Amino acid sequence: MVLIPIGTSYSATIEKSQLNEVLCERCQCHFVYFVRRTGTGSGMAPLFLFAEAAQQSAESAAYMQAEAALRKAVDLARCPKCGGFQEHMVTDKRWRIFKGTAIAALVFVLPTVLFAWAGVGKAAIPETGLRIGAALGIEALVFAAVAVLLVSIFNPNAGRLFPYSQKDVVMTDTYEKYQAAVEEERRAANTHADKRAEEMRQYLVRQEAENSAKREQAQARKEAEMRKLAERAKGSEERPLN
Repeated sequence: MVLIPIGTSYSATIEKSQLNEVLCERCQCHFVYFVRRTGTGSGMAPLFLFAEAAQQSAESAAYMQAEAALRKAVDLARCPKCGGFQEHMVTDKRWRIFKGTAIAALVFVLPTVLFAWAGVGKAAIPETGLRIGAALGIEALVFAAVAVLLVSIFNPNAGRLFPYSQKDVVMTDTYEKYQAAVEEERRAANTHADKRAEEMRQYLVRQEAENSAKREQAQARKEAEMRKLAERAKGSEERPLN
């Protein structure tokens, strides 16, 4: 059997970040935090053709995915003044708990159906269809109870972060401190640029001085050679003929 390559697959991963501004619901503190999201994409180049286009397609898809994630990105961020979490942050994480529990329930749907179909619980419910329905209903109730329990436990403003942890809480700073830090970085960058410009100016001055000295030395050597030639010519004219 001869294997014929059909193409090359390319993948790309891009991480993007953005600044989120928040006005605290409790103390009206204006603070900021950075959110970071990662996007992935893939592209296929048939028969090793259009490899660059496939790679660009993968990068474009990764970029768009990261951009889409950033548009709705919310992280757990304490107010730097009062230490509280905003209601929209808590709501977002509770919704994610529900989603995670629902995904876990879907993962167990097939095993549940297979066990019921194989006859587990047949003594109580002889009908296969009813048995499968009952099993799925029990599974749904169990995972719903787990979701409700996790959501009720999760209350970061009461010090209960589970199922999240402190590593999921991002750093924050007041808007004024952030602006001051940005201004300080700008001044430092300008100072560095001014320093580089001054170093370049001094370098050019030194180069010009060295070039000027070399030109003067060359001119002096040329004049000395001209004088020697003139003296030799004059000596030849004054020499008596035999």
